[in-house]
Amino acid sequence: MKALIEPEFSGLYVVSSKNTEITVSNYLFDRYCTLLAGISKMLKSKEYRLNIRFLREQGEPGYLLIEAVPVVDYSKKLELSKDMQLNYTMDDKRNGVNHLIVAGKGELQERNVFHLYVQKNGSIGKEKYYTGLDEITEVYENTSTETDELEKNAIERLQDRMNKKTFKMDVASLGLQVGIGDIVGGRDYLTGMYMSKPVKNIIYEITNDVESITYKLEGEDEE
Repeated sequence: MKALIEPEFSGLYVVSSKNTEITVSNYLFDRYCTLLAGISKMLKSKEYRLNIRFLREQGEPGYLLIEAVPVVDYSKKLELSKDMQLNYTMDDKRNGVNHLIVAGKGELQERNVFHLYVQKNGSIGKEKYYTGLDEITEVYENTSTETDELEKNAIERLQDRMNKKTFKMDVASLGLQVGIGDIVGGRDYLTGMYMSKPVKNIIYEITNDVESITYKLEGEDEE
């Protein structure tokens, strides 16, 4: 991490020298990924996350200290439910689209047409999984986008239309030092639904000298 981060920021970012005793070998970063996304994904493969703090010593300019720390899964440590007066919502969307026919530029036989399919594990691929009555098909037409961008847009379209579960929680009310990448979860005993999600973003606001903290969970901003 030192070799990747510190040369890019000229002393503004400092990577901790603390030895985590975790080794990553033969890891391949995604093509064209950002430095933040690449390192975060690498650490996630080892159940670690980034911890970033601003430090300043007397008489010296400040800097950002970056550390790799273990992900804390609070969903395994605490059985969170509405019986504990916690505010959270769950949404289980079923009967969503699982086969998207994508029609791009061109006319008749020359038209750019391809298919996207939802797989059993929720990923999206080019091989059909759902058939018969279980197959739910939709056509997506986009004649103004180039081929590479068309597939990206089509995947986003299918992700929005497919089966999915969403989860929101008032994390601030837990009174815990939850960091970005840590996992929280909740259970609804009436329906039997249980979900857990990592924290994606933490927003600090000060209004009329009153500080507030808002936690965003993974997928929450994508709805």
